Amino acid sequence: MSNASPRGWVIVLVYMLLTGFISLIGGRALPLIFGVSVEYVLSSDGTGIILTGWQMFASFICSTAASLLGIPLGFAIYHCGLVVARGGKGGLEELFYAFKRGLAWKSIGLSLLIGLFTFLWSIIGLVLGFLLAYYTQNVIFYIISLIPAIAVSYRYRQAFYILMDNPEISCWEAIRQSKQMMRGNKGDLFILDISFILWYLLGIVTFGLAIFFVTSYQLTVWANYYRSLKGEFNGPSAKRDESMHAEYVVTP
Repeated sequence: MSNASPRGWVIVLVYMLLTGFISLIGGRALPLIFGVSVEYVLSSDGTGIILTGWQMFASFICSTAASLLGIPLGFAIYHCGLVVARGGKGGLEELFYAFKRGLAWKSIGLSLLIGLFTFLWSIIGLVLGFLLAYYTQNVIFYIISLIPAIAVSYRYRQAFYILMDNPEISCWEAIRQSKQMMRGNKGDLFILDISFILWYLLGIVTFGLAIFFVTSYQLTVWANYYRSLKGEFNGPSAKRDESMHAEYVVTP
């Protein structure tokens, strides 16, 4: 964690509190503001709850709006990791980066496009996996069917960072550049992600307290991975060692 911000965990904590508050407002308060009382009534057999069609629709719309509002905050938390990776301090004001730079709508559009493409590839993979499993009577194809969605999600992992460095480009261009940047590198990033499992187990052991520190560290590592793909570590100041993460936690 050589260049991780000492306040990084505070920023992650505030981010989680903000997104949790937005979800609460979207799911509970906004329906009431618009005059929709979402009452949970037990079903006749006492095992579930019943909402009217209008209540369900209003609650869904408000929850979706709240989720969309949370996307620019997620975009900003990634930018905060990039700022810290490049030697900046990454203060709390970074949480509003997307709004200050006029990238809120672009971040939402980019996130929706990534979600759409990932969903479509997931459907294709599941259909092919189902057909293969059905005709071969081998359930292993159900697991294999997840590979297209995972691979596609890794193709777009650098799109947010690319948009941050090039705010004038379109969402499509950010996706295109990310696909090009990740060509031949998906496996490396996947292994890097897997290496965080023990870190998150630490978060479970500490009843979630370590998650704030681990997430702050992870954001910095991801940002430095993007920088390594971009070629920012090609100079003599790029320090490397045998550690899994040290290659991506360096001081430029």
